Amino acid sequence: MFNMKNFGKNLQLKQKGKKKLNPKTKKVFVDIVKTICNLDKRSGDLEEKFGLSLQNYEDSFYLTIESLLYLLYDDNTVDLILWYVYGKESIDGENGYLIIQNEETGEETEVEINTPEELYDFIKKHFKK
Repeated sequence: MFNMKNFGKNLQLKQKGKKKLNPKTKKVFVDIVKTICNLDKRSGDLEEKFGLSLQNYEDSFYLTIESLLYLLYDDNTVDLILWYVYGKESIDGENGYLIIQNEETGEETEVEINTPEELYDFIKKHFKK
């Protein structure tokens, strides 16, 4: 049996000269969004091709991923990421549009976002910190 009383007493961690990834950079953002999209697509493909739904199994993983996104990014950014991953395509596979409303005039504009790179650029333009 493993003795938990001594766990970590002799543990020494040394950080190597590896650079820390900044979640605010475009490359890291794009990689994160692409990875989540690929995971979602893989789940959908399994269900479509084999009738195998892993939703009950995967839900906790997706919840963890979404929670980590909220630690990395502000609420608006996470909402847009989740829209991009889960809501931008309609049931018939057509791309949906993001509708932006001008608060002063009430005018609505449709914005088409097709890639994680375009999503990043849109967020940078509209949600400056």
